Amino acid sequence: MKNYLLMISFITCFHIATLSAQEINADCSPKNILDTMITKVMIIDSYTFTCKKKERFKLSKFKERKCFVKFQESPLKVYYKDLKKGREMLYNPVYGRNMTINPNGLPYFNISIKPHSKLVRSEEHHRIENIGFKYPMKILENLLRVPVKIDIELISWNNNPELQYKIIIHNPCYHKKHYKVKRNENVDSIAVKLGIGPHQIIEMNPSVSHVDDIEVYDKITVPSHYAKKVVLVIDSELYLPRLIQIFDSHGLYEEYIFEKIDVDVTFGPMDFSLKNPGYGFR
Repeated sequence: MKNYLLMISFITCFHIATLSAQEINADCSPKNILDTMITKVMIIDSYTFTCKKKERFKLSKFKERKCFVKFQESPLKVYYKDLKKGREMLYNPVYGRNMTINPNGLPYFNISIKPHSKLVRSEEHHRIENIGFKYPMKILENLLRVPVKIDIELISWNNNPELQYKIIIHNPCYHKKHYKVKRNENVDSIAVKLGIGPHQIIEMNPSVSHVDDIEVYDKITVPSHYAKKVVLVIDSELYLPRLIQIFDSHGLYEEYIFEKIDVDVTFGPMDFSLKNPGYGFR
């Protein structure tokens, strides 16, 4: 299907004749589309999805996975399954503060571990509470506070008969800078404070191997923002992300493709239970 390219400035709105009135708001600026998506995500409490993810570690090494996720925002409950390796993770406060891992291999029994432990974090860019939709929206909100350039086009996506929004956000303010570690800070707390990713800090500082591997008064290199460029494909009916790509000065940093999204799911007592017969926890 032919792409209908619409180069739209951050504050300008045009009528898009190729979409029906039901599929688009009266204000069709990129900002409005992004605001609608962010608002939609912030009011959703429960959802499931399948995600193809590609995350960069140490500049050149990418880890690719396909996972299935059940996510409840409040109270936080998460079920995660790596669909290739069969590894499962479950967080439910009824079992305490730890999460439970079924490695689907050695050591062949459940592992109870802190969600922010080095073992878990070395395999994932994001903490388990941040693998839902809300964390990327917070990244976008921070990014939209700086003077960015936004382009939009309508594209066909994944054999969907409806055209989808493709939005590209360019951040000309992106740069690297130095940061002096303060007392009681670690990589995670610095990342939250600066609105960046913890693995971005680890990647930029060869002497830092994990989130606790810094000391007070250390001088480290950090990015000014989470992304130099963001590419989004937004579902024109659901106003939820189908694709999120994050780029930095080295190129692609992470990519997430969301499929089979189901929102406002009514979870039952077994959805976040270690006793669920459909799960592999022992």
